[in-house]
Formats: sequence, structure tokens, C-alpha cells
Amino acid sequence: MCNCISEIEKKIHDKYPTHNGKEVESVNAHVIWIFTDDGMDKGTSTEFVMTLKGQKKKHPVEVNHTYCPFCGIKYKQEDENSTTRTDSSN
Repeated sequence: MCNCISEIEKKIHDKYPTHNGKEVESVNAHVIWIFTDDGMDKGTSTEFVMTLKGQKKKHPVEVNHTYCPFCGIKYKQEDENSTTRTDSSN
């Protein structure tokens, strides 16, 4: 597993130490946690928004990446019995 997520979070924090006159405490990517027999891994996903005809409510559809979108390294495969949970913190 690559460490692109952590590296990019640090680069963003270093580039933007303040925002709207306040110190930036932390920068966290939206990550998915992949639970496998070997433990857990972080990954990334892209969220699409689906709008149904005649309805105002929008429905999110999350697509999990199988490769890191930053460096191209393949993420660890999920086991058949594993679950994936999205989380906005590390």
C-alpha cells in the first residue's frame, strides 16, 4: 500500500497553514477503510450524485478505486467476507 494519502494531506497542510485568517489544525482526506483477513487498509473513492426524475432529493453513489489515483499502485483486494466502510477521518 502506498502512502500517497498521508503525503498529500501533509502537502496541503504545508501549502495552506492558515485559512480565512485561522490556523489549519489538520487536513484529512475522505478515505474508505477496507477490512480484510490481514487487517485494514485505506483507500480512495469517488462519489457521484444521482438525481431521480421528479424528486428533489439527491442520492450518492460511491465507487471505490482499485488503484491509487495518485501513483497507480493497486490497492489490497477485499476478501469475499470483508466489508468496506466510508469514513471522513483517518
